[in-house]
Amino acid sequence: MASQEIKLYNGVLENAARVLLCLDAFHPRRLSLEQTRIVDYFAAYGEDVGFETSLQERVAWRGQVFAIRKTLVSEALEFLLAAGQIEGNDEKGYRSVEESCMSIGISQYLDELFNVCCHMSEEAEKLGMNAFFNDRKADIESRIDVALEGPPDDPGFHRYERRLRKDIDRMEGLETTAYLFKRLAPEKHVSRHPGLAADWLAAVQSAADAEATKCSWTISQLRTMRSHPGEEDVNS
Repeated sequence: MASQEIKLYNGVLENAARVLLCLDAFHPRRLSLEQTRIVDYFAAYGEDVGFETSLQERVAWRGQVFAIRKTLVSEALEFLLAAGQIEGNDEKGYRSVEESCMSIGISQYLDELFNVCCHMSEEAEKLGMNAFFNDRKADIESRIDVALEGPPDDPGFHRYERRLRKDIDRMEGLETTAYLFKRLAPEKHVSRHPGLAADWLAAVQSAADAEATKCSWTISQLRTMRSHPGEEDVNS
């Protein structure tokens, strides 16, 4: 498969692993597509739901991400249905199959996502599902119309380096996720989905490894730039 067809960031594989964690945390309850989208959204903004940390910066306009991820979550659900990791439909809602917790322990990034989702599941149990999701949706809607902001100044490149380190962990998680789905496909005979073909999954593994290496190299360059400001790397 052509390399340009491999999408790592917010690609179907990463989103499938993320949505699977959302549904795993709420198992055996079913979540509608809308509820799944809400959990998926807040998984990255844990502090918005009372968790101790957030994986992504809580910028004022973050509510706009909710609309952007609608198609991504829908595609992830289709992928997981084909992989035999979830069951259901738009009418009945979706839930993970009992043995589906395959993404847990892959990486610190995905583990933190799962921890936030578990926290949300506990809060929903306390407040009631309807009340919990109504409150969360209102929170999202309060941020949708906030104007976009430009990137903050970061003369020391520290913010950029932190993001790259997080991306490295994401890539390691994707590589392992691809491996797990590759093993799953022939066992459950679900390789009809193009994203479950062995060659596609192998290409994802290779691309993730290459991306992690590139991020590591960039971090080393940033360190050099901070140590020797104003100097250029003649070998670059």
